Amino acid sequence: TEDPWEVGIGANILIPTRHLGDLAVSVEYRWQNAFEEKPKRDVCSQLAGTSVTTCQSLAFGRYTQTRQNVVTGIVRKWVGIAAVDLRYSYDTTNNRHFVEVPLYFLNAEGKGLTGGLSGGWSTKDSEGNGGWALRIFIGDVISIWPRPR
Repeated sequence: TEDPWEVGIGANILIPTRHLGDLAVSVEYRWQNAFEEKPKRDVCSQLAGTSVTTCQSLAFGRYTQTRQNVVTGIVRKWVGIAAVDLRYSYDTTNNRHFVEVPLYFLNAEGKGLTGGLSGGWSTKDSEGNGGWALRIFIGDVISIWPRPR
């Protein structure tokens, strides 16, 4: 089997503004290889010698491989103890647009913001997936270098 992979590069800059305070601006590029399972179907069978039926949800057929080239622009603003992003992404391979507005508000003690709520919208793909979405996210802070004290 093949594993999904992603290669990316990005640049960040902190822009002090007179009226809005500090804004963090980022540009990212990701080249990724992903796999999607076929839709699942329920398969049921009766246990021998009983009237009991067991069912499993299984995907039939080979997965679909997708390649994506995604360019993303992000503007982040700190608001008190929270941060809000405005993200716009464009998948140049599949001609899809994505807009997301995450609000980060869960703070891991002294380690940064690690969770929040996000709303977003995307254009539909060839299978009709896309539209509006709302999600809750929680994550761990990853740091390559220790934070200054």
